[in-house]
Amino acid sequence: MEDKIKELLLGAGVTKKDVLLDTPRRVVKAYRELWGGLYEPKPELTSFSGEEGQRITIQDIDYTSTCEHHLMLFTGRVTISFVSNGKILGLSKYSRLVKWCAARPTLQEYLCSMIYSELKEALDDPSELYVKVTGQHSCVSARGIKDACSNTTVEKGVLK
Repeated sequence: MEDKIKELLLGAGVTKKDVLLDTPRRVVKAYRELWGGLYEPKPELTSFSGEEGQRITIQDIDYTSTCEHHLMLFTGRVTISFVSNGKILGLSKYSRLVKWCAARPTLQEYLCSMIYSELKEALDDPSELYVKVTGQHSCVSARGIKDACSNTTVEKGVLK
């Protein structure tokens, strides 16, 4: 991978020796960290018995992901809301799941669907499940239209 990154840099016109020498290693290390969800197993989603019929909402779960179209970062927050059918997860598990799902090249729409599907299974198909993913995309803010203020929201599920 380092050789390919060096080829990319050379192809883009980068000729500075220390960049060509050290940057490819750092880039590979960074991508392995950012894309850890591709290499690490899904977090164990420990569940507990809970009271049936209660709405549980977890909000402002931060994430960082990589746009699969441009390999640029997008960041944002996730809100999860569901009505318990008697099964809940440990609170840290929601954040762990979001961070694992985000740790790969993806689109915000796919990220929302992946979180939704994983929770639907882990929570034994709750009667109401809602996932909202907001994002700020560096492929929008730093290139193209260069709109640093726009946010995108993707929602899946039911919120009554």
